[in-house]
Amino acid sequence: MTLAIPEFSFSSRQLAGSGLLPILDRAVARHGTLTRLRDSEGGELVLLADAGHARYWSSHPESFIKDVDRPSASAAVVRLLLDDALTATRDGEEWRRSRIMTAPLVNHTAPYMTRDNHVCARQLADRLKAGPTLTELSGACDAWAIQLVCRPLMGPGMGEETATAFAHVFRRGFYQILMKAAQAGDCRGLAQDPDFLALRGHMDELTRRLLALTPEPDSMVGRLLAWLGPDADPAEIHRVVRNTVVGNFAASADNTSAALHWSLLHLAQRPDLQQALREEAAALDYRDWDMQRAPLALACVREALRLTPVSPVVERTCVAETELDGYRLAPGQPVLFAPWIVQRSERYWPQPLSYRPERFLERPKPEPGTYFPFGAGKRVCVGMNLALAQLTLAVSLLHRELAIRLDPDSRPVDRQPVFRSNLLPRGEVRFALTPLSARAAMPA
Repeated sequence: MTLAIPEFSFSSRQLAGSGLLPILDRAVARHGTLTRLRDSEGGELVLLADAGHARYWSSHPESFIKDVDRPSASAAVVRLLLDDALTATRDGEEWRRSRIMTAPLVNHTAPYMTRDNHVCARQLADRLKAGPTLTELSGACDAWAIQLVCRPLMGPGMGEETATAFAHVFRRGFYQILMKAAQAGDCRGLAQDPDFLALRGHMDELTRRLLALTPEPDSMVGRLLAWLGPDADPAEIHRVVRNTVVGNFAASADNTSAALHWSLLHLAQRPDLQQALREEAAALDYRDWDMQRAPLALACVREALRLTPVSPVVERTCVAETELDGYRLAPGQPVLFAPWIVQRSERYWPQPLSYRPERFLERPKPEPGTYFPFGAGKRVCVGMNLALAQLTLAVSLLHRELAIRLDPDSRPVDRQPVFRSNLLPRGEVRFALTPLSARAAMPA
């Protein structure tokens, strides 16, 4: 006998007021980890918030797709904007082709990636040491993350001012069209929306500026041009470069920035870990970076991604009839996997709401299904290792050269996580920075 899925209803007013995450917490507290969420506007999806659900997803990836064609899905908005960029591809041959093309471009061991990772972390450390001692860090994390995307794309030829201006325009415009699509419940009308057209215009203008430059041969754009060949149609070159560049912004910059911000926020409350990070960093050469040589810094990043996953939910659609925990999911049923719930559950993690990187040193490999901040299944984030390498280097270098504390006047409410386009602190969080006078010598 198939069980009836319990329902949890909420209003659009509640969603706008408290955000999605408290709604998920209340739904699980009331009905358990498999619940139908229904909003007052008629939208519904099934929450899958158990480690067993994530394991099933990993072992049956063909059962759930990223539905870029369902007009009410957020992925459909990304598809409309980015066409066949990897993050917006349809499952199947289109996805496989894009993945094969993209994977070599985000290889974290590539020499140009290692070089740019070191350069961007060095710039961030110098910027913070030269700046005010009492400051918020979201802007600095943003600038670091934007440069991490831009330098490998084009090499140093793409100026920081151009990249930062575009990133801010894209972030604002993308959020606007996401909200319009959510309110309408259908993204198909966006193609003629003034905000959508303005954002596409900015994307095209950036692409024209990039192609007017001469990209370094080992940059992402240089490799793309070599892959396309000298006889490629100019319109096709423009389309591929535009979608790759903006796809990297959309998939990388915001999440990497937020992940570093959360890592610094958590570590600001653990001076003991900061001292241990300095001791670990003393023997490191950041120009020849291997994150496995910095196990504590890596553990600090992984724990931040557990406690505050920057992508706290993952939306998918059932392809075929699926049974989980005695409940039937019909074909076409939208579902929501929830790292936010699983990774913070006491069923799987001792002291789940405490920041304890030590757990990843004691047990580096979590139980299957209990940890998936980069997604699961075949569409796990292609840039996962690159992001971990970038975050680990930045965390290590910053704490080698700075003592970072929370401003004593900071408010706990401002540090509470809220889910917008990704997971961010609710308010402005200010930090007290103290450059360390006895910095160990580091190669330039």
